[in-house]
Parts: sequence; structure tokens; C-alpha cells
Amino acid sequence: YDGKVLFKKCNPGNEVCSLDVSKTTNDGKVEIGVVTLDHFADEHNLSRIDVLKIDTEGYEPFVFQGAKRLLEEHRIRLFIFEHLKTGAWLNTSLQTEVSKLTKLGYICYIIGKTGMILVTNCWSDKFDVQHNNLLCVSSRDGALLNSIDQMRLNGTVSGICEERV
Repeated sequence: YDGKVLFKKCNPGNEVCSLDVSKTTNDGKVEIGVVTLDHFADEHNLSRIDVLKIDTEGYEPFVFQGAKRLLEEHRIRLFIFEHLKTGAWLNTSLQTEVSKLTKLGYICYIIGKTGMILVTNCWSDKFDVQHNNLLCVSSRDGALLNSIDQMRLNGTVSGICEERV
């Protein structure tokens, strides 16, 4: 989607601003221009994005939709995103979105306090919590994938994948 959306007005540095303006008065809203990542990359001649951080307070699935071509073409090497059970996440699940990313050739991990937990092809309902941060890396980038996988925790979730990617 390229166009305009309404955001809740917030003070600079406030990290809880979002597209959810349902309980906001008209004077508490501001119209903001938005573009998809695919459009932005085309407009700025970006052949590749090395690292992308997505933190849209519950609207990350919309960002994935707007980066469809970049993801399909593996033009994003590594990205980190937040999962909150709010916003667009109310209409999908972390498992569903990880599955879509897996089909596109990305390997995803939950970022834990002491390392990362592989979730691609290793799903457990234990991962379905209120808040997670995830890191996904293109399976086509072998050296980067190997470096990331070295940070993976083994044996942290009983019965879940133990082998290296």
C-alpha cells in the first residue's frame, strides 16, 4: 500500500504510536505518507538491503506484504522484527508468518536472552507468546546463515530441532 494512513499523535521517542486510532479523537491523529518497501527500494535504486529492522507496533505482517518482491528475490539478507499479539497480528499468527517466510527461503530464529532458538521447520506452541523478537536470514547467504546459526541455543526446547541448518 502506498498512500496515506492515520497515526496516533505521540511525543518524540514514544514507541507505542501505531495505526490503531480506533480510540483516538480526531485532534489526536495525524496523517502520514507511507510506501511499501518494494516501492522504496525501486525509488532509491536499492539492489540489496543488508540489515532491516522492522518495529511497527503490531503491523509487521503488513510490512512483509509490502516487501513481497524484495523477499522473493532475497534482496533482504537479514531482518529483525517484533511480534506482538496486537494490530495486524490479531488476523494472523507468528507460526503462519514464519511459515510464509520459510517458503520464501528464509531461516528464522527467536532472539532469546542468551542466544537464538530456531523456529523455521521447528515450530512449537511454546513459541506462541505475547511478545517475541525474531531474526530471519536468507538461506541463499550461506556465510551469513552459518555465522547466525552459530549463535543458536541447542536443547532449550525439549523435542525441537537440534541439527544445524
